[in-house]
Amino acid sequence: MADEKRYLHHITAEEFREIFHEELFGAKRGEEDPNENIKVIVSVTPKKGSAPVEETKEEQPAEEPAPVEETKEEALPREEQPKAEAPEEEVAPAKVLGKFEIYPEEDGFKYRLKANNGEILVVSSSYSTREGAHKGIETFRKNVDEGELLFYTDKNDFSQWRLFSSNGARMIASGEFYPQKANAESSFESVKRFYMTEKIVDLDEIPDKERREWVWKGDKDDDRGGGRFELFQENEKWQARLVASNGELLFTTSNAYASKESLKQALFTIIAIIRDQGFTIRKDKQGRFQFAVTGANGVMVLGESYGSSDSARSAANSVLCFLNRAEFIDPSDQAEAE
Repeated sequence: MADEKRYLHHITAEEFREIFHEELFGAKRGEEDPNENIKVIVSVTPKKGSAPVEETKEEQPAEEPAPVEETKEEALPREEQPKAEAPEEEVAPAKVLGKFEIYPEEDGFKYRLKANNGEILVVSSSYSTREGAHKGIETFRKNVDEGELLFYTDKNDFSQWRLFSSNGARMIASGEFYPQKANAESSFESVKRFYMTEKIVDLDEIPDKERREWVWKGDKDDDRGGGRFELFQENEKWQARLVASNGELLFTTSNAYASKESLKQALFTIIAIIRDQGFTIRKDKQGRFQFAVTGANGVMVLGESYGSSDSARSAANSVLCFLNRAEFIDPSDQAEAE
């Protein structure tokens, strides 16, 4: 029967299948099934003493993914453990140090080198054109590396550095005056810190208070006799000094010459420049003054240092007084005469 519920007790499996098939399809197994929609509830009672078993479809829990097992790298023996490399430190770009300035002064052009704090480290001689001053910077740089450096102490015990070309034939630049040689040496070390700066500034003018050179033609009132040019040889090079009649040193040629004849030609050139153009009076940052004689190839004479502009002019005036009648004294000629 379609809606009849049956309860079965203690039957075999084969009997259960027969009854189930007959109740479900209305026919024994092997016969046609007259009923297609039959609702059957079957309850199986277990043997006495056993708990009833209810057939239920268990909901299968979602399968959790298997835990991923962390793999540990096998430790290397101590001596083979790779050492952690320290991170590379970033190198800050080199700071541009100092600057060159090119500016007009006394009918010419000069360059000067300044440190970061504005301190002036060197002032060049005068060039006839601005382009010449630019080229002078390159010459200066080259000779800081390759040139000959000397420290000169004048008769007043003030010292300055003087930079020459590699053969010593031409003065390239000179430093400030200092009361001690050690200060002059320290000054040139500062130059070496800043001289390769690529910063070059062209100025149209500088304030009057920054001027450090004046042309002065002298005001001599007589020609005095008794002065002399003393020629001497040092380090296989020739130089000369002008001495007054009282033995006072007036100047020493700044450049050294390969032969005695080339020195004499240079002295004639110096005399002509002084007669025609006069001197330049220079002032450094220490407040020391000196006269200079400048030719086409740069400085030919640097005088001693003085504490005032008037003293430097007076010394230049003495040069004018003794220059024209000064004798050439050659120690080698005196040795031959003896």
